[in-house]
Formats: sequence, structure tokens, C-alpha cells
Amino acid sequence: MAGREILARWREVGAWWEGEVPREVLRWRDHRGRVHEDITPLSRLVSGVPPVTLDVDPYAHREDVLLRPRKTRDEKVRRANGMIREPVYPQYRSGATDYTLLHAVSGYSFGRSVMFATEIARRAAQVGIPSALLADRMSLAGVVEFARDARQCGVKPLIGTTIEMVEGGDLVLVAMTPAGYRSLSHLVTHCHLRHPRLYPLGSRALLGEYTQDVLVLTGGSAGWVDRPLQAGNLQEAEDRLNQLVKLYGRERVFVQVERTFEPWEWNCSYRLLQLAEALGVTPVAGGPVTHAELDQFPAQDVALCSATLATVEELFGRKPTRHPDQPQPRPRPLRALNAERYLCPPAEMLTRYQDRPDLVANTHRVAEMCDDDLLPRRTELPPMAADESQALRAAVMSGAALRHSNPTKALHRRLNGELDRIIRLGFAGHFLMAADLVRWAGDQGILLSGRGSVVDCAVAYCLGISRIDAFTHRLHFDRFLPDDGSKRPDIDMDFEAHRRDDVRNYMIHQYGVDHVATVAAFGAYGTRGILREVGKALGLPTDAIGFIAKRVHGGLTRSAWRATSANAPS
Repeated sequence: MAGREILARWREVGAWWEGEVPREVLRWRDHRGRVHEDITPLSRLVSGVPPVTLDVDPYAHREDVLLRPRKTRDEKVRRANGMIREPVYPQYRSGATDYTLLHAVSGYSFGRSVMFATEIARRAAQVGIPSALLADRMSLAGVVEFARDARQCGVKPLIGTTIEMVEGGDLVLVAMTPAGYRSLSHLVTHCHLRHPRLYPLGSRALLGEYTQDVLVLTGGSAGWVDRPLQAGNLQEAEDRLNQLVKLYGRERVFVQVERTFEPWEWNCSYRLLQLAEALGVTPVAGGPVTHAELDQFPAQDVALCSATLATVEELFGRKPTRHPDQPQPRPRPLRALNAERYLCPPAEMLTRYQDRPDLVANTHRVAEMCDDDLLPRRTELPPMAADESQALRAAVMSGAALRHSNPTKALHRRLNGELDRIIRLGFAGHFLMAADLVRWAGDQGILLSGRGSVVDCAVAYCLGISRIDAFTHRLHFDRFLPDDGSKRPDIDMDFEAHRRDDVRNYMIHQYGVDHVATVAAFGAYGTRGILREVGKALGLPTDAIGFIAKRVHGGLTRSAWRATSANAPS
């Protein structure tokens, strides 16, 4: 239409929980200066991506079950008994168009995504994306499994992290080399250690300490550069972008131009492109990707409500986003206005950026600047003896004479067989280290016991690591350490709860504070927990939530859900 000036264009899902139809709003000004709004209803939340044509688990109700792995308890035992089907890895095949997926987020960023880290690479390969970046918030927890699956799918894994800045807004930092990965590891660690627990933050000074082999993306519409632009402060945005150029160098700064149909996007994208051109930095297409398909948005929205302690009727949750002692920037809703942050196929990305296809092509520059393999190799333990093999044999035979009143030839055959395998696979030092810890704990009167697969090891019993005699009980050593080395030995030991700090302090004294780490565990919801969180987000009465959750055991099929919900209190 002649004389029409477009002011904004956005999409919104509205009250999806009430069946409201998503819509697109176009705001424009005519030649007389009058402002108009055109509202167009959109289709329901169903992705246009064709369904996955793979062999389907008969117990699953979704076709993408093999792309989206299911978390199970006792996975080792279930796999050994054939109760877990091996995943199918789609293979990337180059097409007429493709792009690098920048800024994918996994479920390790609690509430920010409903995708598994392993799922991202499989989805990328399925739709024809040759390389993908995982950038979880203040975390590198998912990068190992993401990189492993990406290689299986023929997708190049890019590793990064999303850092929330003190002033508000995010930056995405990407490792270019193994040294860059170390930089990110140190940076994430210090973001946590230098701020109150559960409230990690980054700062310009901290970023400046760890810039080696790291490149930076501006973070999309929630980014550190975008936020002042959205507030109309062009000078502040330019100053922040200049600071990134000084920290990382012009060639390692990329301006993310996100197009997910948000109200401020029309003007903000124009100004971002102006800034990028003025400062000579590369603009790229993309923002955070939080779910795989359009119809997964309700699950993503509920997950975010759960993480922020909000209901679907609220923009802000009851959980504080900052510690009281930290700076408090102007609050910004974390919930998305629409469902557009899903994993777009290349053809759809070109449609979104049809006026600037160079932004899609520029995404490959990020991939080209990063090495194919960034993760560190196996950690080398400090030597425990001049000849670890001989020291381990001597310690085991001494322990065998102490713990077996009448050592037999069969026992010695078992011990020698285990020792040969342990030494051949390079784990003699692991056992000597564990034996040293057991010896010290015994001297201090600290109770301990090995658990898990280590009880299948007769060597562990002789060293005092396990209290179960694997030889007498005919336990199978292969479960602990297969002959082909496909599994590393898992030496789990439990110590008295009130003496665990003493054990940790001994390790720190022996090996140094920078060489002792605590293993983190991530909790996952079971079926009942999911039902309770969904119920809270939807604002259901507590009695109704409890009624439904208590009638679920193990899992929940669609038919069982219908039967249970039909009998729930009104």
C-alpha cells in the first residue's frame, strides 16, 4: 500500500491454555499520520516440519521418541537386559540451503529450554543444519553429551555458554580452540564463585580475564547490547558494543539479529545493523532456540513458570532473579510472547531473513573460526609410584594375604587376571589413589564402603575399597571393567556423612585445591513431579493436583490420563 510506514510487527500466542488462537499484529502509519493495526489469526501451535520417519517405540505416543531420548533410572542394567533401545542418529546431508544454528539452549538451563542436549544435534541433522552451538546459561554441563551425539550425526559441535551481565542482558561466548574451552570453564567457575550461590553473574572486568580463543555473540533480543536499544538508548548500546570490540577484537564479535516476531524487533534490528556496519563487526542471524517444534511451546512455557514460580496468568514469578546484595536492573519478563524460538529449518530461516540473506550466510563464519574438537582429553592423574604396576600388584597381594585366610590358586588366577586388565587399560594409578584414601580414612577411624559395580572387583576387596568379596560370591568383573575398555572403572565410595569434609580436605592437602573437584548431580522430574508442576503453573487447586498425582505409578499413558482426570474433583 502506497504511503504506508510499518512501525512494528509481532506475533503472540495469547492464553494458549484456554485454547486461544495465536495471532500476528501489524502496526503501521498511513500518509495522514494515523496509526493502524491489522490483526491476522495464525494456525494452531503445530510445526510445519514433516514428522520424523523412523522406527517408533511401540510404547511411545510421539513419532520423535528416538530423536528425543528418554531419561531412565538404572540405565546400565536396563541396557544390559535389552530394555532400552539404542537411539537412531539422523545423518546430516547438505542441501541447497543451510545455516549454522547459533545459540541453542538445553534443559540444563533449567526452565529456559525443554530440549535435551543430545536432542539438539539430532534435530539439527534431521532438518539439514551442518553445525550447531550449545550455549546454556552459566553452564557447560551438557557439552560432552552434545558433542558426542553431534559427531554421531555428522554435525559440527560448537561449544559456548550464555553469561548474564551485572547490568542486565546476556552475552554468548563461544570457544574457538581447546584453550578457549579452558577460558570458558574458568569464566563460568568464577561467575559462580564470586557471587552468591545460585546467582552467578558476569562483568566486563571478569570477561577481560578470560578472552583467549573466545568469540562473542551479542545474545539476541535479551542481549547485553539489545536491551539499551529497546529502551531507546542508542549511545549506551554503541558503547557496549565498542567495549566488546576492545575485549575480543573486531573479527571475534558478532551481532545477533533475532527475528522471532517481537514488538520491538522491527526498529531494534534496523539499529543493530546500523551499529554493526558503523563498527565493522559481522551481523549474523539467530537468537536463543528453546524448543524443537512449535507445538512444544506450551511445555516450554510451563517449564519456565515452574522455574520462576509463576502461573500461566503471570508475567513475573515469585522467585527472585537476583540476590538482594546484587545490582537490580529493570525487570524483564522471561516468558516468551510467542512460540517462534523453535528450531527452524534452513528454508524457513531464509524466509525470515529474505531481505538480508547475508545474515544467514554469515552464521557459517562462526563455525569456520572454531576447531572441530574442543573438549579436553582424559585427565592424567599424578603418579602414585615410580612403577605403578608393580606397586599395585604388591599392594593387592599383601591385601589378599590379609583378607583371605587361605588364598587358593583360583584366587590368584582371578586377581592376576583383573590386575592384567587394569594395568593394560591404564588404571593402576586410579586404584592406588583409592587405596591411599582408604588407608588414610582407616587410620582416622572413618567408616567407609565401596558401592556399585566396584563390588564386582576382587582387587578392590583386597585393597579395602569394597567390603564384598567378589571372588567368594562369584561376582563378574566384566560388569565393572569390560575387557575392551568400553567403560571406565567407576569406584564409588561412601564415607560417614559428618566426616566427608575431612576426607575432602585430605584430598585437597594431597593434590592441591585446584586439582580436586566435586561432582555435581542434576535432578530430574518423575511423572508425579511433572504433574504437580504443570498443575501449579495452570493454577489448579492443590486437592485436584494431589488427587491426580497420587494415582500415577511409574508412567502415564494417554488413556490412563483420561481415565484419571475424568474422576478428578471438579
